[in-house]
Amino acid sequence: MIQVTKIGPQNQQWFEEFLMTPESTEDMIRLGVIEDDTACGAAAFRIGRSSAELMSLYVASEFRRRGAAQSMLDTFLEFGGKLGLTSLMTVYMRDNAEMGAFLAKNGFLQLDSSESYFFLAGDALQSGKLTEIVSGNIPGNCVPVDKLPPTRQRALERFVRKGGFVLRGAIGENCTGEMSFAVVDAGALPVACMLCTDMRDTITIDVLLSKGNSRIAILKLFEALYRKLEADNRQMTEIRCLAVNEKVGPLLRLLFGDKVQMAGSTVCAVKTLEER
Repeated sequence: MIQVTKIGPQNQQWFEEFLMTPESTEDMIRLGVIEDDTACGAAAFRIGRSSAELMSLYVASEFRRRGAAQSMLDTFLEFGGKLGLTSLMTVYMRDNAEMGAFLAKNGFLQLDSSESYFFLAGDALQSGKLTEIVSGNIPGNCVPVDKLPPTRQRALERFVRKGGFVLRGAIGENCTGEMSFAVVDAGALPVACMLCTDMRDTITIDVLLSKGNSRIAILKLFEALYRKLEADNRQMTEIRCLAVNEKVGPLLRLLFGDKVQMAGSTVCAVKTLEER
């Protein structure tokens, strides 16, 4: 018999091997699935103002095609409908045919995407040209996003949406993390931003954006990330870039050389939710 349960401190150890996201917060719902008293998978959803994002979904291979993933999705859809959420989106690797088929079966609209998925090796920030650039102190004012006043955070939200990242969830819940940075001009208006999810051993860059794809602004963002990780003594953290356009990719290769690995392109899938 399949059972779905909410994951919290009381039962997190049951699902450790399936968890791919940070600990639950007010804007994160994590569900676990149990079959015959055995933990067999987990899913994580980030809740926005009116939408949600499926951050991860995993079921152990020996338990697949028995309804575990479907049970977790159905549980969240019922919960989301009661909250009045209007949509659920997710980004997955284009070559993940199993995920694509599962989402299509559940009514997700699959959108073409030119985004690519890049990995930066754990020591990438300590190598190559970035180290030289950081030692030269890149000009510009880069600040943690949560230190911006509310009016500037709203300006940052408009900036990100104008950059084409509307479907990546509301920026409000993404922009308060200590690993998120904005480059601002003399009037404290945003000219670039890096919104990150901190997963301890991995930093996921959800949005990397600058006006005109300014090389200097992007360098400034990586300098801020470098200094933050250095201050926390985290030199071997893997960096994942999920939202990298065709101009940023070559810049990363220029900075980090063979430390950058391209894992393939992604697909964005969106489902409209009905209020229940």
